[in-house]
Amino acid sequence: MEDGVYHQTTEGTPQGGVISPLLANLIGDIIDKEVETGQQTFP
Repeated sequence: MEDGVYHQTTEGTPQGGVISPLLANLIGDIIDKEVETGQQTFP
């Protein structure tokens, strides 16, 4: 959207995509485990 006018595109990540929350939870879990153990497991 530019200046209040919607322009359809074929690029970018769709908002409300199904995979986004899943990936966020997986990465969040990895980070939580790293913080708990003090070891870096994610490059």
